[in-house]
Order: sequence, then structure tokens, then C-alpha cells
Amino acid sequence: MFFFKFAEMPTQNQFHANVFACKNVGVEISVKELGAMSKLFCETWMQAFATLWNTDPEITNALYEQCFNANIGYGLTEARHPIGVLIIVQGKVKSAGLYQGQPLDWDVRASLEDWENWLDKGLGLAKMGMMVIHKKLQFQTGDAHKILRTPRLATAFLRSFDLMSQVNKS
Repeated sequence: MFFFKFAEMPTQNQFHANVFACKNVGVEISVKELGAMSKLFCETWMQAFATLWNTDPEITNALYEQCFNANIGYGLTEARHPIGVLIIVQGKVKSAGLYQGQPLDWDVRASLEDWENWLDKGLGLAKMGMMVIHKKLQFQTGDAHKILRTPRLATAFLRSFDLMSQVNKS
């Protein structure tokens, strides 16, 4: 199994299997095509993202105040299913890993090129709104407009992109 409780660490064999796990969730892009992005949303990437999330008071406090609980999937628009998932309880990540068919409250998708661009250059509120309107950032499950209309959720969502950009740098 590739879905671990947040505190567990994958073994070396599980790490290598995760690099190729994207195919298992319906993404037909080879690791060679993905290049440096091949680990995006895979097990170790999601766990690093969870660590950053849980140690960031800006996101955890904002979501705690909103009594935010959600299963959030992340992936590519061309895939049948998301690649990674975070299970959020009261604003904190309780578990992070590969998507294994969990019910999702939010399913956030974009092309590999767009993810790469946002993780490199960031995503502000105005840009996020434009990306949603132009379907570059897609919510296959969940209400994107609710995020845009709720300042604390919008701030936390944008902060999550800042944290994502730090994963590849840590």
C-alpha cells in the first residue's frame, strides 16, 4: 500500500515505486516525459507538503477557525483520478499520500505545465480567479467560487500554493 498515516515514512522501495505510481491512477505520462516533475503529488512529495502545511500557522489557524475538514485531491487535468491526496481535519493534515479512491471534497487539477509554472512563479488571488475562469485551474469536485468568496479560505488556498513551491526546494 502507498497510503500511509502522516507520521509513517516510506521505505526506499516504496519511494521508487511512487515515482512510477502516477500511471496507476490513470495518468498516461511517462516518468521520462515528466522529468523533474515526476515526483509531483507522489507519496514523498505529498508527505513533505503535509509537513510544511502542519508547521505553517498561517494556513492551519485560518482553516481551524473555519472548522475546515476535507479530503483534497491533487492531479493533472488529463488524468482520470487525482495523484495525491491530503486528509485535513480541523485545518491540519492527518494523512497524506497517493489517491486510493477516497471520497473527495475537493479535486484540484491543472496541466503539468501550469502546475510547474505556479510552483515556480506563484499564484495570486487575481491570477487564481483568471485560471479558474479560463479552466487552467479546475475543481473537478468542490466549489471554486466558495474559495474565492470566503477570504480565509482564499488566503489558505493561496498559502497552500506557496507551501507547494517550497516542497521541491526542501
